[in-house]
Amino acid sequence: MVFGNSDRVSLQLQWLHQFQFAGFYMAKEKGFYDEVGLDVDIKEMHPDTDFIADVLDLKSTYGTGRSSLVIDRFNGKQVVLLSAIFQESPSVLLSTNLDIKHPKDLKNKKLMVTNDEIGSTSILSMLASQNVGLDDVTIVPHTFVLDDLVDNKTDAMACYLSNEPYTLSSNDIPFNVLNPKNYGFDFYGDLLFTSEYEVKNNPERARKFTLASLKGWEYAFDNIEETAKFIYDKYNTQNKSLEALIFEGETLKNLAYAGVDRVGIIDIKKIEAIAKIYAITGLMNMDIDLQSFIDPLKATSQTIKIGILSHISKEKISTKFNPLIGYLSQNIAGYDFELVHIGFDMIEEALKSSSLDFLIINPSIYTKFESVYGLSKIATLQNKIDSYEVSELGSVIFSTNKSIQSLKDIKNKKIVSVNQKSFGGYLIAKYELFLRGINIEKENMIFLDTHESVIESILKGEADVGIIRTGILEEYSKTHKKVFDNIKIINKTTYKNFPYMVSTGLYPEWSFVKLNHTPKGLAKKLLSNLLAYNSDSKISWISPVDDSKIHEIHKTLKIKPYDLDSFSIVDVWQKYQYGFMVLFISIFVVLYLVLKLYIANKKLQVQNKEIEHFNIELDRKVKQRTQELSHANEKLQTLVSKDYLTGVSSRMFFYEQSQKEFEFARRNKMPLSVILFDIDKFKVVNDTYGHDVGDIILKKFTAKIQENLRQSDLFGRLGGEEFCICVKNTDINGTVTLANKLRIIIERSSCDVEIHTINITTSIGVAQANESDTNIDDVIKRADIALYQAKNKGRNQVVLAT
Repeated sequence: MVFGNSDRVSLQLQWLHQFQFAGFYMAKEKGFYDEVGLDVDIKEMHPDTDFIADVLDLKSTYGTGRSSLVIDRFNGKQVVLLSAIFQESPSVLLSTNLDIKHPKDLKNKKLMVTNDEIGSTSILSMLASQNVGLDDVTIVPHTFVLDDLVDNKTDAMACYLSNEPYTLSSNDIPFNVLNPKNYGFDFYGDLLFTSEYEVKNNPERARKFTLASLKGWEYAFDNIEETAKFIYDKYNTQNKSLEALIFEGETLKNLAYAGVDRVGIIDIKKIEAIAKIYAITGLMNMDIDLQSFIDPLKATSQTIKIGILSHISKEKISTKFNPLIGYLSQNIAGYDFELVHIGFDMIEEALKSSSLDFLIINPSIYTKFESVYGLSKIATLQNKIDSYEVSELGSVIFSTNKSIQSLKDIKNKKIVSVNQKSFGGYLIAKYELFLRGINIEKENMIFLDTHESVIESILKGEADVGIIRTGILEEYSKTHKKVFDNIKIINKTTYKNFPYMVSTGLYPEWSFVKLNHTPKGLAKKLLSNLLAYNSDSKISWISPVDDSKIHEIHKTLKIKPYDLDSFSIVDVWQKYQYGFMVLFISIFVVLYLVLKLYIANKKLQVQNKEIEHFNIELDRKVKQRTQELSHANEKLQTLVSKDYLTGVSSRMFFYEQSQKEFEFARRNKMPLSVILFDIDKFKVVNDTYGHDVGDIILKKFTAKIQENLRQSDLFGRLGGEEFCICVKNTDINGTVTLANKLRIIIERSSCDVEIHTINITTSIGVAQANESDTNIDDVIKRADIALYQAKNKGRNQVVLAT
């Protein structure tokens, strides 16, 4: 049903009707376009169609195209990208000549491609990377007849992974796939685009069309069989079988969600990388404004709100953390991160309403609400001060009153602090004074808004003793040069590698926290970027540190979740209802005995037995429940730390543990290396034999690797067919020797799966940690570069990062 007056718009497809455009069909069929007031005409391509010119000449409002739209933009065509439907291009070369295994094998061979593929796609770059130029091949005009490939009228044909492989497999015709992605050329597939005129004159319409289209794509991929049947009935101009359309849908779904958690995300960094490849091949140069070219309406971006506890002025908090927000927005495609300032009294309401996605808070607040709202700590703040890296904080107790020389002199004095929930500004000092027999809650306490106001209150003589967190006085002294002439630090304590004045022990710094509703995939991306973050804003992030000391503070001071007052009457009844029942029964028995003395002894004996049995059963159930919770916690820990398929370390757990090994190796000046694996042509295995077979091979691959590792080596799966080993206390020659040993073992092993015997090889990059590395991610990145060099050199080899 169309709601109200609808805008008539059109979408020009770049090819014939098939599952390649399913999202647009379903957006129209399911009424998603109608809901936003659009009447959409979907136009199939014809032989004389110039889909880019049609959009620019306003014959069509929107269109679908390839990554070569970057070149069109460079050449002055006012096209604008709205979203990327397929994160990886399905465009590949197929050959039924099994001697053609690599692009270099195409020299002096016939190649069937379209004109635009000759000049502007990743296929040209793949050939060039193997020293195959257009002069080295015979270009045959594309007939789009697969029999021409089977009958050897051409040696290789440009095809789509989602189409021709199905036909060849269905007819038991063996073939090889030459995929540009396997040679380092990761291009987008279909891109939804429009004209600059449309964006400037109808921005809201363009945004609505994009979002409704992506909604259609989500539906299509969630309901592949239903969608395939709809295309088969209504849009099947190519007379494809239903099975072929389903295969196409399943293949394209993998390409649409490759590396992202929703359809349509477009990454400016990837577009920049594509533009660089085009520049290298001479098709364009890098003099192009990409910002106005890529998703200028932010239709594919999702706002992620990071709440931050504003314990000092909002301006200073923004100055400190805004560079991080910009870094995250730039490095995590599809998301715009926003900093939200919150006070102590706003945090629980934000948790209840799920209005935030992440929090940056002190560890006491995290401990208080962790179990109640399902919070997860993903990183700990580390401040950079001169040559120090500080991931701890404490309290500073200070005064201008000369009669106050030690902590015991605080009694009966007026004390000023920030907030009763402030960790460094109150709770640490309260805890340590409590252990010394001083309960400052009983003193004359004043609470102010900011740490700076606490300092100024002491300097004005409005209070005797001030409590603030470490680092604030040093920061304040930058603009108030003589502040230390008047202030005395009470119980001044020093710690190695801690540059601040402090009066107490040291406790973990602030936490970066994931809320319960926030997707785990986004949290993992954010964590990897946090660990790699190295800015000029004097902060960085490390893996979460132990917070047992925080729990001790909460237990001692009876702060949630260890406060008894937090139980309501309903909670008490639910916890002790059986005890209350016993009490009520006992009272009834006593009254009954008074009235019926002649049966008192008999009834009392029966009642005592019932109570005894009840207590035994209750004790048994408590022990059983405790054991079940223990098993559940163990299982949960295993799920978090282990890869669900192979049983080796998960990506997140591997990064956490290898980062700890990196830090240990650096402190103790010990060698540490990484071995980065990638199974060669694993995509071909999945496409040829199916993902179930691919999963079996991954399991056998990891089992074979683990058999030949030391117990101290950390082995993890980073994703897909990519694995990494963190090798400790071994020089680089030993690591390379191990890598070659593992490569040979894999090469000589075969996997028998069902009726197939499958041989695989692996390309390996090796890198050793050096003084310039700031974290394990730096080492892995260099190993990744070496890995791609191994692939470009022909695979099945080890390359040491230089």
